[in-house]
Amino acid sequence: NKVVQDFQSALKTKDVKLLSSLMLHSNIMWGSPAGPKAIARVRETIDVNFDGLNPGGYPGFAEFIKTDKAQIEERFYNVKITQDGHVAFVLFDFDFRIGDKVINHGVEAWQMLKGGDGKWKIASVYWSSKGTPK
Repeated sequence: NKVVQDFQSALKTKDVKLLSSLMLHSNIMWGSPAGPKAIARVRETIDVNFDGLNPGGYPGFAEFIKTDKAQIEERFYNVKITQDGHVAFVLFDFDFRIGDKVINHGVEAWQMLKGGDGKWKIASVYWSSKGTPK
């Protein structure tokens, strides 16, 4: 729960150092995967190795949080945390806001690991992208 709260706080305050402290490392799996049709289209026209994830990952997101002038907030709903020993999964509905507008919403899933120091770290983040609600 603390990692969830710190993540939300880091976005609102644009504290990318706090945000990065929540990650296992800077190159965690991070993205909203494209669907099979979009992957096939890119593989046919641009990149035969495209895996559905756009480049940039977590470092690109942190840079966006740091440099965007608008207020940024991600709200979480229906948070479910499942833990088994040093492995945990966090699943929730979200809406992502820039200023007072929701620009994306969907479902987000984190995989988390507890390190030797006893601290939980985010090892991967995937989310669905439904865009602006209608």
